[in-house]
Amino acid sequence: MIRNKAQVQEYLLNKLKKSSPDIIETAIVSSDGLVLVSTAKETEYKEKISAFAASIFKPSEKAASDLLLSRISFILVSGTERTIYIKEISQNLLLAVIAKRGSDWDKIQTQIGTAVVDLRNINEMKGNL
Repeated sequence: MIRNKAQVQEYLLNKLKKSSPDIIETAIVSSDGLVLVSTAKETEYKEKISAFAASIFKPSEKAASDLLLSRISFILVSGTERTIYIKEISQNLLLAVIAKRGSDWDKIQTQIGTAVVDLRNINEMKGNL
């Protein structure tokens, strides 16, 4: 039985990962780069995901504000083998999703959007469930 926010977050990340064979890993990270919940098994990999997401999102958010772009909806970084999608859950939390390059990003973006709504709702709850 799910009893607290961390368990619900973990459940939602696993659900997101299973929703597409193209999704490799998912993680909730703090805007300062701390791993909170991740589907990745290796600690070092979790920390790299977290550090990358925070180091990309935080300065980009500031630059967007300076350029009067308002708020960033998401950041997509495409590499030669994988793509990382970074979306803000709340002021201090980010969702990072790593997927195979060439994935159907419209489909994955929809799945991520649904997960973010659920994660925001959980984040707003106080105490245990």
